[in-house]
Amino acid sequence: RRGEHMVAARFFIAAKDMMKAAEQLIAAGDMPKAVEALRRGGKADEAAGLFVERGEYLPAAKLYEEAGRHSEAAECYEKLGDVASQAKALAAAGHGYKAGRVAFERGDFDEGLEYFEALGPLDTHYADAGLFRGQIYDRRGQLQEAADAYSTFLKDRDPDGKNKVLFLRVAQIQEGIGRPRQALNILGRIITSGLGTPDVTAWAARLERATMDDVETEALENKQHTAAKLTPKRRG
Repeated sequence: RRGEHMVAARFFIAAKDMMKAAEQLIAAGDMPKAVEALRRGGKADEAAGLFVERGEYLPAAKLYEEAGRHSEAAECYEKLGDVASQAKALAAAGHGYKAGRVAFERGDFDEGLEYFEALGPLDTHYADAGLFRGQIYDRRGQLQEAADAYSTFLKDRDPDGKNKVLFLRVAQIQEGIGRPRQALNILGRIITSGLGTPDVTAWAARLERATMDDVETEALENKQHTAAKLTPKRRG
């Protein structure tokens, strides 16, 4: 009450009341000791809040991480424009999809892919992550992986004006890697949704003929193979 804040702080520290000690140290203008008092009292997050109030986001982020408050740390890194640290903090907070998006948007595709691939099938953003995984694999020329990732994203989506280009790209990749039936299935979904332009319809018809030829060829080969096995060998 007399304004002897440093003296009061020493007594509060001796009494292990770190919150009140920190209040007295702040009143005395000794911010570093106030922060240390809060940390000793297991209140690193409270100390971080003091730095946020002062607009000092880097020490705030470090203290939030120390306290296990990774989402708040990510917000501080975002304010600092440190997107690499922001992504890591988001991942530590269990927001792998958001971390992947941050990495992807800054052009760090390798790191983004790590975050996206770490998502399990039960994650609510697993299918959405397929779009970004597909784009990364597509850029790398890993077309089979790209087709599988894109297909995960499109599995429960109907073709529309916004995603039609992606459906067409998947059909193109599927055909290119020797999966004409899967490509035909994609084109069929486009046509069924009323988006089948003449070129798409012609493409689908060509794939249908090709797949029918493959089926007939396969059936003929199986028939010949079976006949060869059943034909008795002539003895010399």
